[in-house]
Amino acid sequence: MRSMRIVAFSLLLALLLCGKDILQADFTKESSFRLFDGAQLKDKCLVLQGKKSYAEVVGSERFKVGQGGLTISCIAAFDKLPKLGQDLFWKEESWMLSRFDGGAMTAYLHDGLKYVARSDGGFAAEPGTFNHYALTIRRFVQAEEGKYGYIIEIYINGELEARTENFGFTLNEPPNPVTLGRGNAGDVWAMNGKIAFFRREDRALSQEELYDEAKKSGLVKVKQSRYREIGAGLKAALEALPQGLPEREWLVGAFSRAASTGADQEARAAAVGRRKGVSAKSLEEAADKINAAQDMIRLMVGKRAALCYVVKDCGSAFPLCGMYDRKSRREVFGRQTMDFRLRTAIGKKRSGYTATESNWPKKEVAISGNQVTMTFQNKAALVTLKQVFDGNARLESHVAVQMLDNKQLLQEVVFPHTMFARLDRGRDKMVYPWQEGVIVEEPTLKNHPRVRQSMFYPRSYLSMQFGAYYDDASGIYFAFED
Repeated sequence: MRSMRIVAFSLLLALLLCGKDILQADFTKESSFRLFDGAQLKDKCLVLQGKKSYAEVVGSERFKVGQGGLTISCIAAFDKLPKLGQDLFWKEESWMLSRFDGGAMTAYLHDGLKYVARSDGGFAAEPGTFNHYALTIRRFVQAEEGKYGYIIEIYINGELEARTENFGFTLNEPPNPVTLGRGNAGDVWAMNGKIAFFRREDRALSQEELYDEAKKSGLVKVKQSRYREIGAGLKAALEALPQGLPEREWLVGAFSRAASTGADQEARAAAVGRRKGVSAKSLEEAADKINAAQDMIRLMVGKRAALCYVVKDCGSAFPLCGMYDRKSRREVFGRQTMDFRLRTAIGKKRSGYTATESNWPKKEVAISGNQVTMTFQNKAALVTLKQVFDGNARLESHVAVQMLDNKQLLQEVVFPHTMFARLDRGRDKMVYPWQEGVIVEEPTLKNHPRVRQSMFYPRSYLSMQFGAYYDDASGIYFAFED
């Protein structure tokens, strides 16, 4: 279900810096920590044995979220990934970051009575490998709505994995030390592994700064962001599209989404350039002319919806790059559209593949009428994904997976992993069948314990699920059947 990240480890000296509200622990000196119940410094790492072992960071008692926010980062390796999670670091009755069930990370804040503001994100790490983990907390106020709260962000290896906005409470900040390897769950979630880097700063670092911190440490192997900047050539081509082109804003957004998620930008710029003189009175007419002028992108237009596909030079982008709701005149998807995840294993070693992050030497898109067939193939697997558009508002997907490497066991297929655009007018609702059924009011604005920034839903280990996300203008119904 998750693609694994393999990271290299070569230890650098960590210096203790207590100036300008920065604290960076020295893992060569026991005086930097208070060690308990078997925790020890060895080979410039803090080694934790699970059960009751943990360490407190000396000088961390005064940590608070100031006007600029707060960043806590560390580099750690989990020796095992048991079914339950493991606490990475916490400040008792204030905030925490832990490894949750299944391997993703989860963060909480404390309001003085209980832990709230749960935020989940990230993918499972390979046991024994080092990754850079960071938690940032920032205050924010929406004065016009009388709302105040905190923004939580979770980063892994410099990549943003979760971001939540949490309202209606004040963060509790007692003078407790930061604890490594143990948290609110006690023995149940005690960490078994190593921590080789710990740093705190009294402001919320940016993604670029955290990426640089992970990269410059020499402790982990980082990769470039999954999103690319739009180059000057494609920008110029998009700007040259006629202002009167029907649904021009949506088309520009779809082409940009394809490029930012990995489609070849030169090819997109050339294809867009062939359309700069296109004139049309309707989206149907524009689609016919655009499709006839080039073969890089295909548009499908129905009564209620329109689709945009990348047909050639997809790169790492998912071929479906846009879906337009013609009733509300807005894009259905967010920064990405869809993805799939294959969860595989070779013996006890877990691995995995995704549509957008894995290498697929053979990646083809074939369109016949309103049916799109996508083929993803590498040495391990052959994935065939078919999408059928009904010409109105329904897009149906079918996925089939054939393993080609007989050493790998296919454990689970997660599809679709979908990123919808946030309906942020404050009147949105989400429906899903948890227990007797749930309708969540304004999930993008209110902190709700069952709706989080990153949710894997539906899940393939249930045979049928459904949900809906909508506001007073229009909405999305999404369903899954195995």
